[in-house]
Amino acid sequence: MKCLYFGLTLTLVLMALPNLSVAMSADTDLLLIDESLLEGRVIPAISDFLERGDPESAKQLVRETIFSQQFQQALKSDLNDDRMAAQYFAKASEDLLEGLLPKRVLDDTGELIRDQKGIRKHQTDIVLSRFLVLFFCSWSRDGDHIRISLSRGRLTHYLPSQSSWMDEMLGSSNELIWDAPDIPLSIGGEAKLLTRAEATTLLSKLQEVPPPSENRELIKQYDALKQLLQVAAEEPRFRVLIHTA
Repeated sequence: MKCLYFGLTLTLVLMALPNLSVAMSADTDLLLIDESLLEGRVIPAISDFLERGDPESAKQLVRETIFSQQFQQALKSDLNDDRMAAQYFAKASEDLLEGLLPKRVLDDTGELIRDQKGIRKHQTDIVLSRFLVLFFCSWSRDGDHIRISLSRGRLTHYLPSQSSWMDEMLGSSNELIWDAPDIPLSIGGEAKLLTRAEATTLLSKLQEVPPPSENRELIKQYDALKQLLQVAAEEPRFRVLIHTA
């Protein structure tokens, strides 16, 4: 299976945050996260690096990630931008852990950061933590990297046409996502983890939509979304991550 990218244009994923209108024009992705890896390995490694200045645990995770099937499949993506992004995050994470920092960076508000401590924290959030969450913690049944783009795609038109509930969800903000907790680690942008109950609700509403019978790509998109939500609803270890950057 090749890396799957498809859109939902979900304002449901834009959450009740101050910059909802900005998020509509940003890239929003949905993927399945192994929460045990996030809490058991990634968060402690990031803490060691930022709070104690010890990069060894994070370096080990980066090495494991680079050699993982998920990351290698991302490098084989048919989309050039996705291959370049995967390569960038891997190299930038290695540089950061070796102490190679830029002289200045812009924060999310456009303010310039010049002090090394602030730059180190900023780069950890937007490069290292993001890389480990999106690749090391991501999971699929066959080991391939499945990242669902929520910014464009055929389901954007299909789901609303088949369900008034989906039409409302895809067209406006909704408490299902508003109430979802933030991921317990900054990865840049806005990131939330659906609870098991929220994933179950979204799955039940998706199952009320007649499965598409035409267009192979649309069928693949529908099936991939359904499988992802089924895993999150049935297996407590996995959570759906919705990330807007």
